[in-house]
Amino acid sequence: MKLSRNEKKTLRLLLENARVTDTEIGNQLKITSQAVHKIKEKLSHRKIIKNYTTEINYAYLGVHIFAVAMVKILPAGRNEEFIEKLLSHNVMGLYNIVNNKSTHILKCGFTSMEELWAFFDKLHMESSDFIVVNKVYTFPYSGFIKNSSKDLFDLLVDQSGDEENTLDFSGVNFHYDERKPPRMVDLNDNEKGVLSLLVDDASMSCCKIAESIPYRSLTHSGVNKIKKKLELNEVVDRYTVDLDYKLLGLEVFAFIFLKKKNNYWKLKDGISKWALNNSNVIGCYKLHEDSLHILQCGFRNLDELNEYVRFLELENSELFEVENVFISSLGGLMRDTSSNLFKAILN
Repeated sequence: MKLSRNEKKTLRLLLENARVTDTEIGNQLKITSQAVHKIKEKLSHRKIIKNYTTEINYAYLGVHIFAVAMVKILPAGRNEEFIEKLLSHNVMGLYNIVNNKSTHILKCGFTSMEELWAFFDKLHMESSDFIVVNKVYTFPYSGFIKNSSKDLFDLLVDQSGDEENTLDFSGVNFHYDERKPPRMVDLNDNEKGVLSLLVDDASMSCCKIAESIPYRSLTHSGVNKIKKKLELNEVVDRYTVDLDYKLLGLEVFAFIFLKKKNNYWKLKDGISKWALNNSNVIGCYKLHEDSLHILQCGFRNLDELNEYVRFLELENSELFEVENVFISSLGGLMRDTSSNLFKAILN
């Protein structure tokens, strides 16, 4: 797919801030706001822009525990009814993978270990005829390094239409990572209502939000104050857009399990900063169990994936080894959003 210069710039500005106005975009592109509106309509009509989303800081809503589970969905469970039941509010991602023992990877978020145990206990007790949980990797908020497609979308948009596309092989930077989870914030009903609507549609105007709040208890200016408060307190990480991977040329997803070697520990911490800035990395999860890092990545084809894995193995062989690579495709991406988790907590 080829995008014009103005289409690329518009998409990149929307990825950075989905609430940027047409006038602000027009000023940067040196075109009219009407021309910007037409570009956005065209991108939405072509379904390159799927929706406008809000990325929320999990910890501020009390989500401190995460899990990546290797599961096998049995033949009896391969139907819409069971899959819909499985995709409860805790499930952030479900990916069909190519593997003998497991058929899917499940990515979840929880407010406590008790909630995590209850979730998987319920799967064992009520759904053993439909699903087998083979392995569950758990990690705290401090191990949740990255969970955003923005950098990958940026790369795909920037290279759209180019005959030669290159991978991001910037060097691995090691540093200390001493993040501590922020305290959970108490939100009143109006703040929860505004945030819930922004999760559904980050482009919704303050007037529309005010009209949608029950009993119309808020004005346009009241909504704007709440929005700015949520941004200032860093409850809202970013307003962005969800783009269509396929139309931008991406076909392959991979979960890459990296096992740390002894030399790795001499550096105290590892690849967090590199993963945050690496475009192909959608998610990075740091586990103490089995000395693993899990990278969730996106690629245009299998050749890119192979080249990427080769880079990881050759350039960093003294620090870690690639233990496993689980491959998925666009057709195997059954959920990749935290919106249900956010809305359940807000409700």
